[in-house]
Amino acid sequence: MNWKKFFDILGLNGTVLQWKFLRFKENIIIFKNNFAGRFSPAPVRNRACRCGAIITPKDKICPRCERKISPYFIEVIKLFFGLDRAHAVSATALFLFLSVADFIFILTCGNSSALISPDNNTLFLAGAQITPFNGDMWRLFTAIFVHIGLAHLGFNIIALLKLGPVLEEILGFTRFFSLFLLSGLAGSVATMLFIPNCISAGASGALFGLIGMGITYFHRTRQVRIRQFFVRWAVYGFLFGMFTGSNNTAHFAGAIAGLILGLLIEDRQKRRKIDNTMWLLLSVFLGILLAGSFILLIVYIVTRNA
Repeated sequence: MNWKKFFDILGLNGTVLQWKFLRFKENIIIFKNNFAGRFSPAPVRNRACRCGAIITPKDKICPRCERKISPYFIEVIKLFFGLDRAHAVSATALFLFLSVADFIFILTCGNSSALISPDNNTLFLAGAQITPFNGDMWRLFTAIFVHIGLAHLGFNIIALLKLGPVLEEILGFTRFFSLFLLSGLAGSVATMLFIPNCISAGASGALFGLIGMGITYFHRTRQVRIRQFFVRWAVYGFLFGMFTGSNNTAHFAGAIAGLILGLLIEDRQKRRKIDNTMWLLLSVFLGILLAGSFILLIVYIVTRNA
């Protein structure tokens, strides 16, 4: 079977995933040989760069994209924490940290089923959004980082790791930070306005904002292949949301916000100093709102448990 073609059809990087699949098969063969007493050392293999180029063990930089090559385990750590970029501060890592930290809080405060399906009281205590709206404006932000079970968190982490580092490298910290929070906020507001009697949580609205931004931004810059990648993500995401009963209102609102922001964010070559300043001020304002929201959440938790 042509695995590269199969993965390319799904909108994924076929070259990279084909190499990973072949390495997995090799590891299975090595494990069987070692288990049977026919010990063999792990072979020195080539691997694939994220741009799709093949990297040999002797390569220090990628021959195609000229990216510095780190040892494999360092690459995995960078990818997991969203640090695979040239900047010291990563918005991707920050959003991952907030999501995981909030889920750990859910596990510590919830009942025995919190890992799979936390109860509504635990979710509300962790910062989830509730309708009809109860007046806690800060929940519009905190709900973005609350997740209803391990599967929900895992799917969103995978999506963020797939989309976040790439877009953050292209947009920069301030634009990516603002894009994620504004899209998530759009999903929260849409939920507040159009869905009665529910408890809602998750970063899906913000993630759909990243997808929507990718569609319009890369359409404007005439990068058709990358645009099609984001179109496929949008189709898969909405279908997944329909079959799993997710909050498609938040998904749709986040995607619309992303589509609009993709039209507003400047091309990398055309950015002016005033543009950078405006995005910096917006990200600082949103950062203050985000920090204030979590402070109010902590105050709510302390006063409720007092």
